[in-house]
This record gives sequence, C-alpha cells and structure tokens, in this order.
Amino acid sequence: MLFGEINVAVDSGKGFSKFLVRDINTREHKHSVFPTKVQKASNNGWDLSSNSFTVEYRKETYMIGDAITDNLVNADLTKTTKEHLLCIYLSIANAIKVSNIKKAGIYNVNLAVNTPLTIFKNKKLKQEYEDYIRQEGKVIQLTVNGELYHFKIKNIFPLQEGLGSLFIRQNDFRDKNVIQIDIGTLNVSVSSFNNLIPNFDSNFSNNFGTNSLYSKLRERLSTDYGVTIHYKDIEQIVKDRVLVVAGEKMADSTVVIKELMKNHAQQISASLKSEVSLNNTEIVFIGGGSLLLKEQLQELFPFATFEPDPQFSTLKTFYQIMETKLRVKAS
Repeated sequence: MLFGEINVAVDSGKGFSKFLVRDINTREHKHSVFPTKVQKASNNGWDLSSNSFTVEYRKETYMIGDAITDNLVNADLTKTTKEHLLCIYLSIANAIKVSNIKKAGIYNVNLAVNTPLTIFKNKKLKQEYEDYIRQEGKVIQLTVNGELYHFKIKNIFPLQEGLGSLFIRQNDFRDKNVIQIDIGTLNVSVSSFNNLIPNFDSNFSNNFGTNSLYSKLRERLSTDYGVTIHYKDIEQIVKDRVLVVAGEKMADSTVVIKELMKNHAQQISASLKSEVSLNNTEIVFIGGGSLLLKEQLQELFPFATFEPDPQFSTLKTFYQIMETKLRVKAS
C-alpha cells in the first residue's frame, strides 16, 4: 500500500469551513472555503453548484455547502458534532485534491484544527475533542462527489480559535498587549495576549456574530416593507446597502440598513469595553464579520488594525505553528 503524507490546517466554524495546504510543487499556500451546512441526502437528484459536495461517510450520504438553505446552519455552540466532523474531513479531502500530492492509497494527515476556548483550556475536553476527530488513528474513508479518499490522522494539533496573524507577524505584536476580536457567524470571540502569551482569563465570547445582525435586518425590513426576506437574500442586501423589490430600489432602506449595522457595531463595542481594558492595547479585528462591519467599527475604534486577509489569517498561523511543532517532534 502506497502512503502519502500531507499537512492540512482546518478552521471549521458555524458559518463556514476553511482549509489551507501547501502545493507540493510550488510550495505556495492554497486555500478554500465552503458553508458549514450539512443535510442528510434522501436521493442523488441534487443540483450541485461549484461549492456543494455530495459526501458519503459510513454508509450515509450527505449534502454539504451552498446547496443547503441557510436556516440549516447548526446553532449548537459545541464543535463535537457530526456536521463539524464531516466538514473537517471534507476539508482534508479537498486539501488533498488541490495540493498536487502524489496519488496514494492512504494519506497520513498532520492536522491543525480550530478549538473553542472552552475546550482548549480543559485538558480532558481537549483530549476528547482530539479523539473524536482522530477516530483512534483508524483509516477514514470518505467519498466526495464520487471520488474516494482514504486517510488517517497521524498527528493532530488542536489550536485556539481566533489567533489571526499573531504568530506570523510576531515583530508587530512583541512586547505589546494585544486584543484580537474575531467576528464570526454566530459569535464574537475575544482573545487577549501579552507579549504573544495568551491571557486566558481575559478571553470571552458573545453572541453578536453576523447571524444576529442578519436576523434583525430580516425582521426590520420585512416589517417596514411588507415583503418576505429570505435567508439567502439578506447577505446580498447588506452588500448592496439597499433593498430591491420587484426591480425597484427602496431608497430609504439604505438608512435602515446602515442604522442597524451601526447599532450592531456599538453592541460589540459595549460588550468589549465591559469585559476588558483597552488602555495601552493594540486592537486587531479578524474574521469575515470584521470586513462586513469595517466602516462602523473604524468609527468606534479609529486606531484599530483590520487584518488584510481576515478569513485566512488564523489558518496561516495554524499552519506555521503545526510546521514548527512537527520540526521539533522530528528533531
């Protein structure tokens, strides 16, 4: 049996799952993202989009990605769920596919994976989380869009969520107090660091993720304009900053949208200031939600830094930490 070995970093959040891998030939990073939306498939008649996948695992078939409606996002804050397990395994399979690694019967995977702070700080829970993903190091069989993959989790590195580019840009943050605010789909995670060392006592999260904003916008716009706003429409409405009904722009809807976005940013600010001191502190916003609310947050935090690559900065840090740990282990 021919074995191949590959390093993969995965960040599977409640809204989206992302992976990062090195191209075997160019050594450049490759990454991708898909919605963390999973539904058991009753038949094979699904119309697959470019970011949807039919996944077969343990004699069950699932649809994952864009083909699933937004209201099927699992709001359970734990990560030890079938949805997350499938999305982590799908990320590994997709990473193998795009990495140009030589074809092998079984791939040995070194995996860096995001870990909620509540699990990361608890030795017992962290071990259970590792075991859940590793499956005792057994061969994992997964079929993705008809293509069969066999892999084993050789090494697993559970890493704290929301690290951003802290360890990639060490010189920028050395000898400083740093607070990183990761605005995700369901929650906002706040991590504190002093001279690059995590300060777990100051870390916290709240439920002011982008889903909360979208829910308020759907309710307000539906009430004000007497139309049904679907989950799949609200993201585009926010991007456009205007509601369009039957081809007609509701001009005053722009004021409503901007008002609710400002209020949401203020809620994040109030929560942050009630939990931690911002004096003599470098504030860094990461996560996809920081792009969405950048204008509003800049008004509240004019000296804050916004990650130029907020979706994948944490993955790049994960990958660097994993490579360092593997080198130490091999020495």
